[in-house]
Amino acid sequence: MAKLALSGKLGVVIPVALGLAAIALTHLYFSFKEDQLGFSAEPVPVLVATTDIPRMTRLNEEMFAVQKVPRRFRQPEALDPSKGRSLLNQVAIAPIKKGEQIVGTKLIDFGVETGLAIKVPKGRRAVTIAVDDISGVAGLVKPGNHVDILATFNFGGGDKSDMRSYTLLQDVLVLASNQNLGLETEVARAALTSTGERGGSRPPQESAPSDSNRANLTVALNPLQSQTLVWAQK
Repeated sequence: MAKLALSGKLGVVIPVALGLAAIALTHLYFSFKEDQLGFSAEPVPVLVATTDIPRMTRLNEEMFAVQKVPRRFRQPEALDPSKGRSLLNQVAIAPIKKGEQIVGTKLIDFGVETGLAIKVPKGRRAVTIAVDDISGVAGLVKPGNHVDILATFNFGGGDKSDMRSYTLLQDVLVLASNQNLGLETEVARAALTSTGERGGSRPPQESAPSDSNRANLTVALNPLQSQTLVWAQK
């Protein structure tokens, strides 16, 4: 009889204990989710564009304001509102729409160095070559492009001409087109356009060559390639 009574009590206690444990775990789960949802819904300040900002526009105080959005809607690269003053030294390198959060990936400091020296990869040399509308692909080659360089030589003698073309170099990085260094030059020009003037030297302007059909490309080469190209141009 004692054994039967004990078994009966266990048959009641165990299900009750399991039920209480399930209730406790459920309560903990919902408490965790509530805290999680509350955290993600917590309002946080962000910088938002108050007007459409075109590409290559220097920001001013009228172009952005602080707004609060739920934390889960804050963009990963959104700028800290406490650094709003630093935006006055920034240029948009991509369009920013009105109401869009201002993120660091769409901005660049207009004080960025524009000299050629910082553009030349380590172990490379800058060499300039003359091109025309045909060899320069109608002027469509821009800084950052990669090109092949070909040369034509005359192996004939006297009145006999023997013209042959060879590919001297392949996959060569273009550093500059005339005096245009690419994005950095665009940014510096945008800053000057917005302010009228700026301390320090003015950025290089892409001047027109004396012959309208000719231009210059500056490319990055290793020392041996530089020697080859200089020799070929002579």
